Parts: sequence; C-alpha cells; structure tokens
Amino acid sequence: MCTVTSHSNKKCIKFDIGRLKDSSIADNYIRAIENNTGMQTMEDMNIEQKWNFTKQTIHNTVTEVISTVQNKSRNQWFDNECQETIDERNVLRLKITQKRTRAAEEEYKVARRIAKNTCRKKKKEFEESILYELDDNVRIMVQQ
Repeated sequence: MCTVTSHSNKKCIKFDIGRLKDSSIADNYIRAIENNTGMQTMEDMNIEQKWNFTKQTIHNTVTEVISTVQNKSRNQWFDNECQETIDERNVLRLKITQKRTRAAEEEYKVARRIAKNTCRKKKKEFEESILYELDDNVRIMVQQ
C-alpha cells in the first residue's frame, strides 16, 4: 500500500502478498473484499470519497487476511558499540558547530577516527565469519 515515503517519517507497513499464491488465502481475500465493498453504495460520493473508501477497504482487508512482512536488518554487524561511538562523534560534531575551537576540533577528529575504525573492524569481522562459514559449507559439500 505504501510505495512513496511520506514527510512524516512514518514507517511503511509491508504485506506478505506472496501468500496470495495460496488459493485458499486468495479466495478468503476476494470474499472479504466483496463483503467490505458491498456494505456501502458509492453513487452519492465524489471522486475523493470513492478513492478514500476504496483505499481504506483494501487496506483493512489486507490487514485482516494477509500478514505483514518484517523488515530484515541490513547491517548485521552494526551493534551497540558502533552506535555508541557514532553517537559520541555526533555529540562532538554538534559541539564544534556551536563553538569552534582547536581543542574541540581535535577531539572530534579523534572520535571520528575511533568511530570509523570500530565500524570498519566490526564489518570486517562479520564478513570474515560469513566467508569462513561458506568455506566450511563448501568443504562439507566436496567431501560428500
């Protein structure tokens, strides 16, 4: 339902439309749409009201019949330690924007370096663990 990001920064709800391939779920969905649209006539509505009614009917039916999809985390290596170093760096950056001093700039440079190195190290460790796991899986497949 939500394909364009809105200005209010609210998260889009994604539905598992792949479940509609199951014939029983598809039949339930069709029946629910027919039941929800049959309740009200659209003859005395203007185009905006018709659109809102149709949109709301589809959204309610999808919410009832089809489950939502959970968002997958993109960066599995990004943890609390990375977040803390980045938050510290951001606080120091705000300090520089408020009052620019050499000491504040040096402190920010150090925090930026620490944050960059921490995130880089975590990402490298995560990628190496995936590579080792793949390598082990290949060895097992070759031995069979």
